[in-house]
Amino acid sequence: MGVGELYGLFACMVARRSWKAVSQGIKNKKLDMAEIDELKLYAGALIPKISEVLHRMPRQMLLILKTNDLIRNLEHVLGTESRSDAHIEMSKCVVRSHYEMKLKNSHSLWEALRIKLKLYWALFKIHSYEWYLITRESIPFLHLS
Repeated sequence: MGVGELYGLFACMVARRSWKAVSQGIKNKKLDMAEIDELKLYAGALIPKISEVLHRMPRQMLLILKTNDLIRNLEHVLGTESRSDAHIEMSKCVVRSHYEMKLKNSHSLWEALRIKLKLYWALFKIHSYEWYLITRESIPFLHLS
């Protein structure tokens, strides 16, 4: 990513969590009010370092971060933070766009067919993961975490 020694801050920015939570594993530590207060306390002091991280990053990554931030804010406003619907839909759109661009640049029927198959395989994997999440939420004994 080009962030060098600021990788820890980058990880915190992506996860929107404290370094303690990131280093312990964000799945292992739920976001609580103490962590939210800690983030608010240190965010202002870290603005110069955050700016440096953003400056070092490729522009495409900044677009992804901004999109992720917008989705998280929408989820917060709608009260759906614990669901992953928006990120799954974004993943489907990204996959479709990626393969549509490859398809436009294909030079033969076989290459186009191969690209289409890769597209459908990638979408199948995303849909499978989506169904796994739905099943995991609706069947309590499958909740292994």
